[in-house]
Amino acid sequence: MSQQQQIGLAFMPKPTREVKRAKSAGPKANAKRAGRPSNQPKAQNAKEYMQKKQKYIHKSKDIDPRSVAKVPQILHDIGQLETVKEEADAAIQGFKGKVRQQRIYGG
Repeated sequence: MSQQQQIGLAFMPKPTREVKRAKSAGPKANAKRAGRPSNQPKAQNAKEYMQKKQKYIHKSKDIDPRSVAKVPQILHDIGQLETVKEEADAAIQGFKGKVRQQRIYGG
């Protein structure tokens, strides 16, 4: 062998040793999620979401969300939507501090 070939062999990287690992059953997404499960209905759009919403009790009265969703349209039909919005805005302005900020800016 020539001197160049010997030098070339001396600087050749050694083959890396591969460690075989056991394959996992699946990605972490398939594992159980920690915490409380969501009780919100899963839906693709707002209409489907409103259809899936359950009835609930508020101040000892059964509330059907599908009926509540019709209220803005009914107010619009009788011409009271703007009046109700103005009254609601005035009520929100009466709140103090963080409550008002959350109602106005949603944060």
